[in-house]
Amino acid sequence: MNVFSPWNRIAAAVTAVLLAATFPAGRLQAQEAAPPTEPAILSVHPLGARAGSALDIDVQGYLLEGARAVWFEQGSIQGRVRDVRAVSAEGNSDSEGAGEDEPVLQGVRVKLEIPSDALAGVHRFRLVSKLGVSNALMFRVNSDAVLDETSQPHQTPSMAQQVPVPAVVNGRVAGDGEEDFYAFEVTEAQELRFEVFCKTPGKPPDDVGLDPELTLYEPTGSWFDQERTTRLAYNDDPSSYHVSRLPQLTYRFPKKGRYLVGVGAFLGGGSPHFSYQLRIADSSAPTFAELDRSGYDRLPVPWKERAFRRPIGSGRLDLVRSRSAGSDGIGANGRLTNGAASSRGEPVQSDANGRGGQASVILVKEQENGERKGKTLSISVPGIAEGTIDRPGDVDRYAFKVERGQQVAFEVETPQVGPPQFNPRFGILDEEGRELFSNVYKRLGRQLTFYLKTVEPKTLYTFERSGEYSLVVSDLTRRFGNAGFRYRLLLRPQIPHVGEVRTDTDRLNLVVGQASKIAVTTDQEEGFSGDIALVLEGLPEGVEFFPGTEVKAYQGPVPEDGLRPRFAPTSESVVIVLLAGADAPATPLPVKLRLLARPISDDGLGPGLLIKEIPTMVVRPSRGAKES
Repeated sequence: MNVFSPWNRIAAAVTAVLLAATFPAGRLQAQEAAPPTEPAILSVHPLGARAGSALDIDVQGYLLEGARAVWFEQGSIQGRVRDVRAVSAEGNSDSEGAGEDEPVLQGVRVKLEIPSDALAGVHRFRLVSKLGVSNALMFRVNSDAVLDETSQPHQTPSMAQQVPVPAVVNGRVAGDGEEDFYAFEVTEAQELRFEVFCKTPGKPPDDVGLDPELTLYEPTGSWFDQERTTRLAYNDDPSSYHVSRLPQLTYRFPKKGRYLVGVGAFLGGGSPHFSYQLRIADSSAPTFAELDRSGYDRLPVPWKERAFRRPIGSGRLDLVRSRSAGSDGIGANGRLTNGAASSRGEPVQSDANGRGGQASVILVKEQENGERKGKTLSISVPGIAEGTIDRPGDVDRYAFKVERGQQVAFEVETPQVGPPQFNPRFGILDEEGRELFSNVYKRLGRQLTFYLKTVEPKTLYTFERSGEYSLVVSDLTRRFGNAGFRYRLLLRPQIPHVGEVRTDTDRLNLVVGQASKIAVTTDQEEGFSGDIALVLEGLPEGVEFFPGTEVKAYQGPVPEDGLRPRFAPTSESVVIVLLAGADAPATPLPVKLRLLARPISDDGLGPGLLIKEIPTMVVRPSRGAKES
């Protein structure tokens, strides 16, 4: 969250002074990211277009010599490289002070043809050059008409560009201190949503991105300044970190008239790479994030074990069970595509151990303003409690029974609004009303000087006594509540299974005769003690892979983790080394390398879980290149 107060300014200034005093300029530069060694694209402009259109886009990045193809990961968009050119560093802050050995910023002009049936939402694409495949950038396909930012100055309220409602505008915050103004007309009591789509800052070397802010104005004027505006609303933070990291505003206009919306960069920065799309639409229309999620249905979705936005439904128990060893799995050819299947399906038949039986996952809905308001509802294990903290101080109560030694997993979902707005807290009380535990995780902070507390989306507990217990759900502080504070809380038997499997590898450019690696981290959930086999499918011809080891950097003393097993899984890391043999042929376009994980235990071999599809190319060194 971007919070900038006078205290933040003081802290930032003190930090800058301390850094300058501690690290001379030379040492600071030495700690910067190393120059890229494979194609890296930084920005694209314009950022989107309407389905059924054709247009030229400008992609800028490094090591793009010989760029010959545009590769879209999904969908039917076709692209053709027109030309490659060097880009002047003038006015480009990230190119200032470039040395002779540093790569030259380049621009690639690409012709895109977007079919009329292209799905609305983001489409990831990469460039292919003689050095391999680049990282991915996003291009948005819009269902509404798209306007271009005018070439005339519109950085003041009096020069605002007039746009219709609804509207999608392609723009760019090119200079420091720039704020682009757009004027529009509304009717009385009309409610509109304003949102920005752009590339946000990431990791080096492709870390260039816009941190946008939205401001809504009414041109009111004054005795002293006829151009004066009154600020109505402002936002530079996402509405929910679990839906989108981009800001949006929803505003109901009390009277008809002409209003303004401004788009700028947080802290006033500007760059030719800061492209954006501004969307003005009715508040009932789907958001950018909702449109993107509908498009993601055709992509492999990473399994989410501990996130407030992962879907919790009656099918969740079956999905968890399918990630355990000895499970038959679900999906084609015995493979589970990482939980991409809907988890809101039919009730799952399972016994107390989650292994299959006659007990269903029963949904119990807390009913506000009804006959059950304020009463304790009964819920079974497995079962789902669904409700809303619709007002400050609201507390929902449920009763459930367990046997001695029963191991239960509690999983919470916030379908609409999650942290930091809605922080769902639940506690489990015994028959005397004493709280046994909650989903608040307390541990010592990294500086070893304070305790860090967070609400967690998943909590494990083993009950020492048989009996009836109470489940109490509220907002963390009980000071907030509204119709968007919805929750779904699943009580289910603990099932040892493979949790999230992560790798930071975005693409692989395998140079003949050189080794590359994929670092993989696996989470073992709920006491899973078996092995996890990693498999690579779709290897290019002449490429082999081997298990490897890696020395981890010293991380310092381990802080006090509190009751970590209750709130976090155990994790292990492994390295996969890939080697393209001397006879491996170069690949003209990327192939999708499929990384799968298979759980193994005494119960047998589990299904292949698709972890990631990695664009991969084999690259042969050009003549004259230095031998490694």
